[in-house]
Amino acid sequence: MDQRTRERLPVLPVLTRTAAERKNTTARHFQAAMATPPGEIIEDTGGTLRQRLVAAAAAVIALGGAGAVSYAIANHPASLQNTRVSGENKQIAAVLAVPDARLQSATATGGGQVTVVSSRSLDEAVAVLARLPSPGADHAYHLWVISHGTPRSAGVLAADSTGATELVSGVRGAQLIGVSREPAGGSWTPTQPLVARLSLT
Repeated sequence: MDQRTRERLPVLPVLTRTAAERKNTTARHFQAAMATPPGEIIEDTGGTLRQRLVAAAAAVIALGGAGAVSYAIANHPASLQNTRVSGENKQIAAVLAVPDARLQSATATGGGQVTVVSSRSLDEAVAVLARLPSPGADHAYHLWVISHGTPRSAGVLAADSTGATELVSGVRGAQLIGVSREPAGGSWTPTQPLVARLSLT
């Protein structure tokens, strides 16, 4: 273990605890937002948030932020900054903030939630998969962008993973984002029926 890694080990519990606290808080805000009519004050926010995409944005950013911390510590112990992760987080924030952002959410087969915030002007979407059932040994969840019935791969989660925040590009003109269960590494076409499907129109 190098010196820089040893210097950062004492702060790891603080980072983990802070990420967990923010995740729990924003998860509560997200659930409250889903039950709040547009324009109304969201409960449990001290009167500071209205139902637009604010709570969803907070939830996605918090989840992404926690993942970025874990990724940096696990894979880049010599540096707590990762350019790729930071750039992707900025793109995610842009999708959530753009005026034409559209939110859709669906319960996945077997439980768990898939939420998509999409922007036609940016031609991108943010997909949040949370608390899905285990895909099973040597299997993984696979994201698809579906245009006029034709699926295009939008990324494969790590084997056995039950949740992730993914930036999806090339959604303009597409009608659906789908999630399927596939062998680890993904497939050429999605296995039917889809675990979840969310409209982009």
